[in-house]
Amino acid sequence: MSKKIVVFVIMLLFTTNIVLSSGNENLEGNKTKNISLTTDTFEFDAFCGGLSPWTPLYRLQIDESGHAIYSILPPEKRGTGGFNILDEFDLQEDDLDRIWETIIENDFFNLDPTYNSIAGDGTFANITITTGSIKYSVETKNIAILEFDTIIRFINSLTPGDQDLLYNAIINVAPNKPTQPSGPSSGKINKIYTYTASSVDENLDPLYYRFEWGDGTDSGWVGPFNSGETASASHKWTSEGEYNVSVQAKDDPDGNGDLSDGSESFWSDTLPISMPKSKSTILITFLKRFTNLLPGLSNILEKIDDTNSWIVTHILPESSGTRVTINECKIKVDIYIQIYGPGATVALTQTIETDIEDMWNTDKDGKTWMIQCKADCDPRDPGCSVEFDAHVVRMDEMHRLPGFHTWYVGTDPTGTNHGAVVTMWDYDGDGVGDGPTGNDQTIPTTTGRVDNNEPDNTYAHEAGHLMGLQDKYHELPAQDRDGDGDIDADDRRTEPNAGHGEDIMATLNGKPLQSAIDEIVSDAGIECPCECCPEEEDNDPPENNIMTPHDGDHVTPPVNVTGYADDNDGSGIVLLHYDLIWAGGSYNGSSYEVDPPKQHLTYELNSLELDPFIEPGDWITITIHATDAAGNTGSDSVTIFWQEEQDDTTPPVTEKQIGQPNEDGGYVIWPFTPITLTATDDMSGVNYIHYEVWWDTNEDGIVDDMMMSENVHSEIVMFSMDMFGILYGIIELRYLAVDNAGNDESIHKQQHFVTP
Repeated sequence: MSKKIVVFVIMLLFTTNIVLSSGNENLEGNKTKNISLTTDTFEFDAFCGGLSPWTPLYRLQIDESGHAIYSILPPEKRGTGGFNILDEFDLQEDDLDRIWETIIENDFFNLDPTYNSIAGDGTFANITITTGSIKYSVETKNIAILEFDTIIRFINSLTPGDQDLLYNAIINVAPNKPTQPSGPSSGKINKIYTYTASSVDENLDPLYYRFEWGDGTDSGWVGPFNSGETASASHKWTSEGEYNVSVQAKDDPDGNGDLSDGSESFWSDTLPISMPKSKSTILITFLKRFTNLLPGLSNILEKIDDTNSWIVTHILPESSGTRVTINECKIKVDIYIQIYGPGATVALTQTIETDIEDMWNTDKDGKTWMIQCKADCDPRDPGCSVEFDAHVVRMDEMHRLPGFHTWYVGTDPTGTNHGAVVTMWDYDGDGVGDGPTGNDQTIPTTTGRVDNNEPDNTYAHEAGHLMGLQDKYHELPAQDRDGDGDIDADDRRTEPNAGHGEDIMATLNGKPLQSAIDEIVSDAGIECPCECCPEEEDNDPPENNIMTPHDGDHVTPPVNVTGYADDNDGSGIVLLHYDLIWAGGSYNGSSYEVDPPKQHLTYELNSLELDPFIEPGDWITITIHATDAAGNTGSDSVTIFWQEEQDDTTPPVTEKQIGQPNEDGGYVIWPFTPITLTATDDMSGVNYIHYEVWWDTNEDGIVDDMMMSENVHSEIVMFSMDMFGILYGIIELRYLAVDNAGNDESIHKQQHFVTP
């Protein structure tokens, strides 16, 4: 018989929080990977501890708002079920999204309900996840399940302090081979250069990296870094030559900083490095270039001897000795210092430069400093890098360089009588020193005094003043601390200001803080431009998955099509469109705009009806298209068979399955024992399962308190007694299923005894 154009009655709905009406555990294959997180229905409930009655049990509950409750059931209360709340805290929406991504990436909804290794005492962990009408539980006992343990491990990383869940040990896998080191391929000797690399660890362990510099030295293990996070380390070469830089990764399975139980990766591909020029040659060339900028002025460069000892007399425009510049996305902080006095030597210039550059070029984790882009830019990193370069020259009493900070250097052979100090300038004219000159171009360069044998990091600390930073410590009250009867200089003590316990401006054992780097750049009037934080181009189409019906289903009209579209971190879904194809023709459906764009979208194609010219047994393919704001389209299709509607007078059938652990043929169960109800109907299909949980709360032998009554629009539902706060006593399950024709089966009733 010939086919005619088909007329449809169709409604396409979309929402970000529609409740799924498809099945729980009957979701096919990996389609569960595309379930969208809907925070108004997402709940996480984990229950873990020892199987022995003398061990405590722990529970972590996270509701749809991100509120989390961490509780303990002490051994002495395992018979009564009285949990004690140890902590309550709130997770952010971003944390919920990351938890959901971890759940989906580890295929939680396709794991088996139970994993059991050996009988006897040990530990167990049970996770129950609810989203929409899906409620699914997975339990492991005395066995390591990588996907399951990874989920708990990630959630533990978000909980404060020691409020963690127990999980089984994972077999450790070595990290992947790191990427080839990235950094300058050439440079000058005695100058610090930074190199980066990254690796991925399948166990998501913290990673440490060891950079080998090709000169017989390495960085040691630098870390920790998250799996996939970029690591960095810095090095300077002291001799000219060609070198090869490589890097190796090592994981820390316990996350405690002890690498003795870690596994090492293969070495990365090498990066060739060339160091052709010496620092002294470049510095003299640098000064000669400055002299050529001012023709007609006095320019003298006098070489004293073959040891590169030299004195410079030069006239430059007066300016600050600290200069901050930006070139593309690289910010440079140059510090110019001239030293004179009895302790000033050429060797000391190198010592001061090294002390400053080693301290200021990396943070406490060895990472290069970064400055975020200005406020109205895309806030994503990396922003602008910040590099510090010290230029120190030796002068005599009669010749000084304008534009250089000036330090008098005394002698201190023992290194005990040092007294470094930097002049503080009175910016506002109130007679009180407000701070060093820093980057203010209108104020003369800073002067100060240091000794030739200062403790480590003293020069770096004083350089912080040259860049405009003040001390971050304060004097403690005066008292006779040495017991000599006098309060004098020997009794002086200082203490870091609050929040600056590890700050170089508060203690010589510290490192610079990000706030100091931000202050130096900001005081210079420099901002990181938006070009350094460009918006990422969106070339990825949305992920689109039709959830119901399934391929090959035989259906009777009307049919509802449900699905999810996710654009993850893309530009957002702005358009939905559908089309239909069957044996005799096709139909190009309507398009529906989504405004504003949505990252996550659930949709429903409602009340799909064919006219009488489509015969029973014919197939039809339904395709849903989701398009994002960048024009990328992701599609998914399902092919179903039109089944002639029949009179359905047969009710569905529901079967109950009791998981492990259980005893006495399933009569005795534990609070976390999974219970599964599965309904089947060969005619019109299952509409919903109704179940009730009743409890003998006062232990009088009568089950008279209803703890749960729920209709689940699915062919399967899973739950356990701990989900309803039942940890001990007699319970009764009552359940039945209803099909799409309205037939309901007789109610089932069965009692169980719950033991902790």
